Amino acid sequence: MQIPLGLRPSLPLGGDPLALPSFLTALCIPACYIANHITGNVSSVDRIYTTWPVLCSILVGSWARGPLVASLPRVALAILIQFVWCARLTHHSARRGFYDRHMEDYRYPIVRRLVPKWFFEIVVHIFAVVVAQPLLLLTLSFPIAAMLLPPSQLSTGPFPDWHVTLNFFRPLWSTALKHNIPLDTPVLHAGDAIAALLALGAVLMQKKTDDAMYEYQEAKHAAIKAKGTPRPEDTGVPQPAEVPAEFFPGFPTKGIHAVMRHANFTGEQSFWLAQGLLGLGAGPVAPRVGTCLLPPFMLSLLFLASTTLTEWITSHRYPAYNAYKQLVGQFTPMETVFKYIWTTVRGTRAGLQAQLRAPTREE
Repeated sequence: MQIPLGLRPSLPLGGDPLALPSFLTALCIPACYIANHITGNVSSVDRIYTTWPVLCSILVGSWARGPLVASLPRVALAILIQFVWCARLTHHSARRGFYDRHMEDYRYPIVRRLVPKWFFEIVVHIFAVVVAQPLLLLTLSFPIAAMLLPPSQLSTGPFPDWHVTLNFFRPLWSTALKHNIPLDTPVLHAGDAIAALLALGAVLMQKKTDDAMYEYQEAKHAAIKAKGTPRPEDTGVPQPAEVPAEFFPGFPTKGIHAVMRHANFTGEQSFWLAQGLLGLGAGPVAPRVGTCLLPPFMLSLLFLASTTLTEWITSHRYPAYNAYKQLVGQFTPMETVFKYIWTTVRGTRAGLQAQLRAPTREE
């Protein structure tokens, strides 16, 4: 698998740190396709989502040695933060049953019923799932490759007086001296601290959002099961679902869900943007913008498409979701502020809010 020249780092060690991750990803693509046919569902890539980027990053980061040892502190910081992300998301995925090989993302069966069989197999299954998604997961390791710079190119960051030198990392001295790397070489700076805090804050936001959604959905489905309410069978377009009054309108609208409709997706995109910023801050910015920022941008496109499908399904199952969309922004609080102003000026806010309240017996 060939990485575009503009995205490849140029290293004094020679070779390409992306070669092995790219080779493994090339093997992963047919493996996922075969696994999908064995299990009868197309969610195999979902099951490696939390670990594949970390594996690729470790393989790329293993090049931070010898003449590139000054890059190791930043690489280690980035991968350590990825481990935090991985542990959190793997735990959440496990409690939702994602690692059951017979489990399939609820959206795929709906799409399967709505499009021709050949379209689902070629466009959705092969192209969008087993080819595009593993390649996207590979690109999330590109910022690590961008951190692998010769010592002379390492930056002191946005505040030159606030940086840490190689002298601070005593275990690296012998390697540094062997390769004539000055111990006053900057290896971390204030920008790294800011990016790391942004990444950890994004993980925390994801956790809060996912926990709130998980608790709401578990309680809602338990109430539906206790009342014996039959769920309408989706034979094509999703059908409106019965919702217990205490869980109306069928989706959470309080707490962080009153500020953003998909704060967990905002957190995910922000996390990988922070990884890109860690890579970008390592040295000269201009040559490495694509390497560092293209991966989170492509991930955002994936989430935009995924969210569009999710909201289409939700609006059919829970009609009040259309009112919710007019009140609350999709990914940022600023959207919600604009919607507040717009609905207030138009005089539609009260009516939209009323649609999110459970109807009374009189209604």
